[in-house]
Amino acid sequence: MGSPEQLTGTSPGPPLRSSPDASESAAAAWLILLAALAARLILAVALGFAFWSLLPVALGFTSTVVMSDSMAPRIRAGDVVISRSITAREARIGTVVLVDDPDWAGRMRLHRLVAIDPAGDLVLRGDANGSNDAARITPDHLHSVGFLRVPAAGLPILWLRTGQYGPLAAGIAATAVLLALARLEVPEPGAPRPGGVRGHQVTAMARRVRRLRSTGPLLLVAAVVVTAGAAAPSARAAFTDTTSTGAEQFATATGFACASRSLPAALPTPWAYYEYQYRSPASTEPDSSGLGHEGVFHAGAAHAAGTCAPGASDSLTVDGTDAGFLTAGPTVLSPTTFTIATWFRTRSPRGRIIGFGSEPASPSASLYYDRHLYVDTAGRLVFGVRTSGFPRLCSSSGAVDDGAWHHAVATYADGAGMHLYLDGQPAIACDPDPAGQIGAYNGYWRLGYDTLDAAAPDGWTDAAADSAAGPGGAFSGSLDETAIWTVALSPAQASALYGFGH
Repeated sequence: MGSPEQLTGTSPGPPLRSSPDASESAAAAWLILLAALAARLILAVALGFAFWSLLPVALGFTSTVVMSDSMAPRIRAGDVVISRSITAREARIGTVVLVDDPDWAGRMRLHRLVAIDPAGDLVLRGDANGSNDAARITPDHLHSVGFLRVPAAGLPILWLRTGQYGPLAAGIAATAVLLALARLEVPEPGAPRPGGVRGHQVTAMARRVRRLRSTGPLLLVAAVVVTAGAAAPSARAAFTDTTSTGAEQFATATGFACASRSLPAALPTPWAYYEYQYRSPASTEPDSSGLGHEGVFHAGAAHAAGTCAPGASDSLTVDGTDAGFLTAGPTVLSPTTFTIATWFRTRSPRGRIIGFGSEPASPSASLYYDRHLYVDTAGRLVFGVRTSGFPRLCSSSGAVDDGAWHHAVATYADGAGMHLYLDGQPAIACDPDPAGQIGAYNGYWRLGYDTLDAAAPDGWTDAAADSAAGPGGAFSGSLDETAIWTVALSPAQASALYGFGH
């Protein structure tokens, strides 16, 4: 009887191995597959940007193509800007608005609204500009406010409008190549050939090919989600930033950190309102009241970056020196009726938070000074005015030098007395009706530092004296949402202001 090999007619022979041709075929299949997937991904992202550019238009918003790099690096030429219609009454200081260009008939302009003048006209400015636009915009020429940026979605329109036919042709050619790659068919490996790959290797590769081919719809969905995420943060970055130059153009990347908020409707328009959202290196702080009473920074005052979350927005920091302050607005006659309000925080039991003084700048401390809020040596909040040469005071019962945010509102009116509210509650220790005449002199509202003489008999009670820690009148800490009125707010209005937050 023959051997088993002879009976079956087979021989064991060497194990099967992949031939060089089969390996090269498999590698080529993988390269084709990866090229097709990459092309599909790029096209899906492009479609995602187009989707987010066109969807808002279908919902009634306005789409605008940015035509220059004047907002670089955050907003580039070719970006698409989406804006929504608003009226002049809804316009807020610090927002980017779309208006009829006063210098070019038939064109539009995207600029930052920095003020509303007494006549009701809009005052615009660009980040890259050192001054406000010369032309004022009447309310009937206001169209919309920007809220979304879609990066690079308008590049083909930009190239076409500006005659950049080279990039346009290159873009069309690149799109054609991507479409061709995306349509490539990747052959599934066939049956094993003599000396080819083993059957189980073929089957595994076929399964991978089918799985990768099925990812096309998922890639499109993922691209839409990713591009939505790319656009959404840019809305906060771009449209809470300042803009510049002419039609469909933006300016530099620095500017407003968070969108300007409207004060509660129950409150009158303030004389000045500082939100400390403007991160430009410029030396002035925009006045969100619309009256144009900009603040002027001095060396020891600066912005502190925060977030746009309630209670954590950007703020003003002052360093506890005689240069750490901001001068608010122009010189005025000291008011006989007023309200001063601000959020503040400190860990130092000293310093003048805000008050009126006769001098605009350091190192000259004011000769005349009162109408101020300060922190005394016990850490309490004190509001003081000077009538007939003597200090009249309101003070809090508890300390405020705990490093937490507190809100202060101080009001004074001839015949109605003085009132202090801390964190929405009236102060207990307060002169109900200070006798005498309040002092009259020309001066400035100053935030962060001024004279605060504690010497008897006419000094300010428990005010800190000058020391190695700094001048007694120098506040060390942070301020936010500072406002000044030429009327005395009511208790209900003071409470509403506290509830508004910062």
